[in-house]
Order: sequence, then structure tokens, then C-alpha cells
Amino acid sequence: MKRIFFLLLTVALALVALTGCFGTESHQYTSDCDPYCDCCAKPVVREPKVAHTRETCESEVCTVCATALDPIAHTYENDCAPKCSVCGALRTELKHTYEKECSTVCTVCGATRTDVTHTYSQACDVSCDVCGEIRSADSLEHAWLHPCSTTCTYCGATRVAAHEYEFVCSVACKYCGATRTVDADVHDFEYGCSSTCRTCNYVRNDNEHAYSNACDQTCNYGCGYDRGEQHVWVGYCNALTCANECGATKSIAHVDQDGNFLCDVCTAICEHVCFNNDSADCDRICKVEGCGKPVAAHTYSCACDTTCDAEGCTTGDRVAAAHEPVAACGTVCRYCGEDLEITDPVAHTYDGDCDTVCNECGEARTAAGAHVPSATKGCEVCDVCGEKTGFAHKYDYACSEECSICGAENPTGGHVGLYPCSKECKYCGAQLDSIKHTFAYDCSTRCALCGQHVRTDAAAAHTDANGDKNCDICGEALPTTGEGVLPEHTIPAKKDDE
Repeated sequence: MKRIFFLLLTVALALVALTGCFGTESHQYTSDCDPYCDCCAKPVVREPKVAHTRETCESEVCTVCATALDPIAHTYENDCAPKCSVCGALRTELKHTYEKECSTVCTVCGATRTDVTHTYSQACDVSCDVCGEIRSADSLEHAWLHPCSTTCTYCGATRVAAHEYEFVCSVACKYCGATRTVDADVHDFEYGCSSTCRTCNYVRNDNEHAYSNACDQTCNYGCGYDRGEQHVWVGYCNALTCANECGATKSIAHVDQDGNFLCDVCTAICEHVCFNNDSADCDRICKVEGCGKPVAAHTYSCACDTTCDAEGCTTGDRVAAAHEPVAACGTVCRYCGEDLEITDPVAHTYDGDCDTVCNECGEARTAAGAHVPSATKGCEVCDVCGEKTGFAHKYDYACSEECSICGAENPTGGHVGLYPCSKECKYCGAQLDSIKHTFAYDCSTRCALCGQHVRTDAAAAHTDANGDKNCDICGEALPTTGEGVLPEHTIPAKKDDE
């Protein structure tokens, strides 16, 4: 029996030596990350393998088993994750991804940023040219052509603005020329019939002289205008009354052509005693001794006619009457209209070379000179003859505020810059008060609109993280010497024991 027992014990020990851990699966390890079983006669690799524990990804020793480790790179869920997913170390530089260079929301993690500079074509653009983001209305800088302009020059935005006038009675705005209606009693006219306001030079065309009645000749306002006699006479020769019922009366000579001693018009007793010599009705003279006055006048076609028109008249032939021109320079008889024989050249008189009608005889001129715009009466009136010319005002430049001839205000005048920040008028080159320049980025030094203005006090400094001598934000080349040069990084030499 003893031999059998020892035989079995020997076999059991051999099995234990071959399998390790006394033939069980319960391996023993010094630590959770120990790769080899402590009780196995032969090294047995732990399965599954357990990772060593690191304090950080740069750690070179396991914090559990003190096993030497090689540093590993930090691992992040994405380029803009703030912490390492292995050791939780904070990231020194987040690489957010944006759809546009000035977009405010990261396309990876949704994080937002505020330190971006948007780009606008004009200072009053609503949306960024790059990313399309809408900015607040109170940050827009509109360009108004005049202080009273209601529409922005560049974007068409509107506002409520009031016009300004030089005088209380001015019709046109002193900035933009817009007109308004001003009551007549606001203007200062010298007389009630005056056409031009003494304060603002406004000219009205509805002014009229005032008269006491239809026959009154002199204007009641005291302007001195006399319109001539206005009476309309009706009635008989010794009792004519004005038809306008102004109360005026007058009388004319009686006429007795039939020899009945009574006026043929009003039947009043004739002063003369007439007889007929049987030759013609017009051959009547007073028979009172010593009178000899014709009672019935001969009739002629005109003042220069020499023969009485009455049939059978023998006494009506008069000495040849000379034709009479309308004026000394006339060439046509004022009575019969016949052309006169002119031996010497006539000298017509005109108000000027451009006047078309002679002042004396009224004949039309065949070759008149050109009208001259008036500097005092306005371009539409000739300065020489006073006739309407229809000339347009003349402006030296599109921005001129006054006509160069008469000084009339230009309704569309006013200097305009090529850009809101231009210092010169784009039409005449006049110096303007510079409007605020626009910069694409806080660190930009050159105006994005005019490209000429360079500032020295940028809102933010240039950034050159990659060291390429160009700003990472605006792309502008950085100076290589002097003020404003970004410092070079200084990296200390690595020691032998590091």
C-alpha cells in the first residue's frame, strides 16, 4: 500500500510542476497591471493585458507598478476638444473649425467666439461680405448726401430728416434744393403787386395790380404803374357815359349832314346853318356870312388819300398828302400800308443785338444776334433785351451749389466723395471733411474702402503664431525691424539629463 501511495503523490507533484498554481486558474499578481503571474513556475503572460496607469500622457513610470513607460501623445475627441481623453490635461491651443474666416460658431463643437472682424463693402452694409452674418442696426454708418437727405447714398436706407431754409420765407432748402409752398403773406414784397420777395428773391407769377374800379388807371398799391384810359364810352355826341359805371362822362362835336339844322346823331340844334351846292352830300359849308366852315367832312380811305370817297364830290380833292411811316425808320406807310421809297438807309433801334423788333417802327428783324443769359434776372431771361430765352443754368461742376451765371441754387449740388471716407470731391476735387475710415480687421492698418489711409493706432495688434512674417488675421506683411515687430520665440537648450 505504501508503494502505491507514494506513487500517486509523485504523479500529483509532477502535475503541479507542469501546470503551475497547483493546477488551478487563480493566478496571482503583484499589482493590477502586473503582466506575469507570481505563482507560476514559468512566466505566464496575463490575458487580457491590463494597461498601465499614467498620471499624464508624458509620464514615464506607471503609478501602480512603477514600470518604465514611454510618453505617449495626448488624445482628443476632436481638434477643438479642451481636454485629453486619456489624462484629462487641458489643451493649450484649441483648433476650432469655422465655415468662414469670420464665422462665430465652430462647425465641430459649436463653440462661439466674439473676437472676429467682419468685412463690409460699405460702412452701412447690413451683412458681412464673407460670412453673411447680420449686424445690429445701431452699428451701421450711413452716408447722407445732405444734412436733410432721407436716403443713404450707398445702401438706400431711409430716415426722417427735416429740410433747412436760409430765410423763413425761402422756398428751396439750402442744402438739397427741395421746394416747399410758402404763403404769400410770409414773403416780403415791397408792394402788393410786386413780383420779387425782398428777403429771399422768390419770384411769383400770380401778382396783379389793384384798381379802385374798372376804369382806374393808376395801381392802388402805390407802385406807380399806369395802365392808360380804360373807359368804354356809349351814348350820344353831347352825352357820352362810361359803360363801366364809373361815373365818367364826356361829349364830342355834333354832325349835320342833311342840312336840317339838327345833329344827325343826337338831334341837338346845330350851331351852323348849312346849304348844299348840289354836287355831293359832303359839299356842305356853313352859309353864315364869314364862317365858311365845312359842316360835313370829306371822307378818305386813309390820311394819305387825295380824293374824297363820296360819289359826285367836286371839292374833296386835296393836295397830295405824303405817306407817313410809323416811325422815322419805318419803310411802310402807317395809313395805307404801301411800301415807301427809301433813298437813304434807315436806322432801326433795338434794345440789343438779340432784339428782334425795332423799338420805333415795330418791324421784324431778319438777322438778330444771340440772347445773353442775365446774371441778375436769371438765365431764362436775356440780359440785353429782357425776353425769355429758355437757357438752362450753367454749373461748373456737378457738385456746384450755384449757377456760374446768375447764382441760382443748384438743387442737386453738393460735394460727393468717391467713398464715405474720401477727402476730395469726386467731381471737382474740393477738400472734404473725412468721414470715418473702415478697416476689415481690428489689426488692419489700411482703410478697406479708399486703400489710401494708413492708421498707426490699430484697435488690436497683429498676430504671427506661425512665424511667417505675415499677420495670421489680416494677412498684412509685418515689419522686420523697428516698433511693431513681433518677438522671436526663445527655446532653451535641452540639458543632458532631460
